[in-house]
Parts: sequence; C-alpha cells; structure tokens
Amino acid sequence: MQAANEPVIVARGADHKLRAFSNVCRHRAGPVATGAGCRKSFQCGYHGWSYGLDGHLAGTREFEGVECFEKGDHGLPQFAVDTWNSLVFVNIDPASMPLETFLGGITEKLKSRDLSSMRFAARKDWYVDCNWKVYVDNYLEGYHIPIVHPSLNREIDYSQYRTETDRYYSIQHSPLKKETANRIRMSGNPSADEAQFFWIFPNLMLNVYPDNYSTNLIIPVGPERTLTVFEWYFRDPDKPDVQAKLHETIEFSDEIQIEGIPDGGETAALDYIEISREAAAVP
Repeated sequence: MQAANEPVIVARGADHKLRAFSNVCRHRAGPVATGAGCRKSFQCGYHGWSYGLDGHLAGTREFEGVECFEKGDHGLPQFAVDTWNSLVFVNIDPASMPLETFLGGITEKLKSRDLSSMRFAARKDWYVDCNWKVYVDNYLEGYHIPIVHPSLNREIDYSQYRTETDRYYSIQHSPLKKETANRIRMSGNPSADEAQFFWIFPNLMLNVYPDNYSTNLIIPVGPERTLTVFEWYFRDPDKPDVQAKLHETIEFSDEIQIEGIPDGGETAALDYIEISREAAAVP
C-alpha cells in the first residue's frame, strides 16, 4: 500500500502490536514486502537484507567487518498507525493529530450502528476515466440522485435528504422508504433504518446501511484516471444467508456505480474477492 506516495507495510508482530513501516530497504531502496499474508520477517528481494516485524534490521548478507555501520541505526522508519472499527489508518506525518481527534464526532454518530461487530466480507476495484476530485465532488451531494441514480432513489426518501458538514467530514442522511424499499434491507429499528453517506477528508467514503457498511477509497492513478476500491463489511460474513445478502448488496452497488458513468465514458471493474479479514491480515 501507499500513503502520500510513500510505500508502507502494516504488520502485527509476535507481541500482537500493530505497526506501520516504510516499505523501503535501508540498503538500496528495494521493497521488503509484497502482497499480504503471514511471515515472521521481511526480506528485500534485491540483496536479501531482512527485518523483524518490529522493524529492526536483522540480517545483512556479506556485511561483516563494514566500518562505521551499526545494525541498530538502520531499522525501517516507523509511522503512526491506528484502528477504527475494522479499518486501519496510517499517517506518515509525525506532527499529525491523533486519529480520534481527526474523526471528530463520527464515532459518536455511528455508535448506535455497532460497526465494530462487522467484518470484512468482499472487495471490488473499479477504474473510472475521470479525475479523482471529480469523483469526490460528485459523491458530496445528493442533488443528482433523482436524475442519475433511479435505483437508489427508489429506496430512499429523497424529500428528507439532508447534509451536515464538519471540519474534516460530511454526512448525507436519508431515511429509507418503508413502503417500497426492497434492495436495502431494513432492521426494524426506526433510528437505524436510514442510509448515511460519510465523506472523510480527503478520499475515504463510508456508505452505512442498517445491516452492513462499505468503504470507497478513492485513489488517483493519473490526471484522468481514478481507482475506487470498494470493501464491504457484514456481521458473520461467512454464513450462507449472509453471503446471499452480500451478493445482492454488491449487485445493487454495481448498478448504482454504472448509473453514475456518463454515456460514452469508460469504466472497468475487477471481479470482487471474498476473503476473511483474519486470513488477509499480516501477523
């Protein structure tokens, strides 16, 4: 992964502590890890220097006797890392504010939704031919929904659609149509039967529904090319009945996404991957 063009590794060590490091070997700048999985150490694929999961420099091939060199001075640079529900945040700025301060009132506003009980269920990548800021700008207003997204408009009570803003986020609220909604499952709890669309500065979105939520991570890959990473979170995602709901939710999400592509525009989606967060986590 990358944070502000910095290659980053996130790993949980033998002490169960989550850490984030620069994914750049201190020798000749090769990557020390690729992909995701379980390892007891990192190793650069260029010259074989190895590092512990706590970032310390563990092995340096054929480096015995080198003067003015101490292994302890050449560990991987470490960055601030924190978690919120099932999401992991990395900040490479040592002077940055704590994540809790940055999120402000979001945690309290979502307290009744119990997002912490939901686990990663699936991922799907979309590539869209537009500048990333255009994608974000479109997300930040619901004014276009009745015209551009008829499928979503059938589910929500647009007459009560409202937006609230804060320093680093905005929230778009809409009750669900109890009479006609059938693509968004209701909970039976009036306070939870609402769609909430969160934007967190600058490029993270949370789409919160009664029985699930999804994230959109907006990544620029060129001046007119954007990668949108969709990830869905459900309670007990491995259960067969929940898997069926997951497929329905992704199908509905795809429909909304396609509606938002102007005629003549180009988009491409990679097949989604269903895995458990435990299987994907680096130890």
